[in-house]
Amino acid sequence: MELKEIVQQFKEILDNPFEYLKGLKRPIIAYTCTYVPDEIIWGLGFHPARIIGTSENLEIAQMHLQPYCCPVGKSILQDLLSKNLPTAHVVFCKHM
Repeated sequence: MELKEIVQQFKEILDNPFEYLKGLKRPIIAYTCTYVPDEIIWGLGFHPARIIGTSENLEIAQMHLQPYCCPVGKSILQDLLSKNLPTAHVVFCKHM
């Protein structure tokens, strides 16, 4: 595979990361903290996926969380509940 093809493949993943995650065959463990050890997740047979919230409209998440809750956590919950983020088998969030 040439460098140009590799760069194009990364660009496609960055442009639409959720579509990439939906195409995976392994179950997903999603996390927010940079200190989660990817090696252990791979070793358990899961695919690690560091996530951040991408939703601007938090209507669904607002129904489940208090107004003072972290906006990043709300955005991640919104992505999960609105099916933008593929279903993760486990989600790790650090002090949200």
